[in-house]
Amino acid sequence: MQSKLIIYLIVFLGLVGGFLYNSELDPAANVPVVPAGVNSNDLNAFRTLHINYAVIENSAFQELRIFGAFPVPSTAPGKDNPFSR
Repeated sequence: MQSKLIIYLIVFLGLVGGFLYNSELDPAANVPVVPAGVNSNDLNAFRTLHINYAVIENSAFQELRIFGAFPVPSTAPGKDNPFSR
């Protein structure tokens, strides 16, 4: 009777230990690192954002065309079954 209890305790402790090991419950690993003085909700940094439109105005970009049917016609996807009659 006592040997079964000891075996059950060893198995239970092994399962709990395996769960804790695999669940990665390290509290230091989940802390995000934010540099000092930076507010993550600060959107004022985007006021000085400048977008370069030179890529869109490039002649190579202007020559791009859509080939094929647009929008794509809806058909049955995949290959035909060669064994169907």
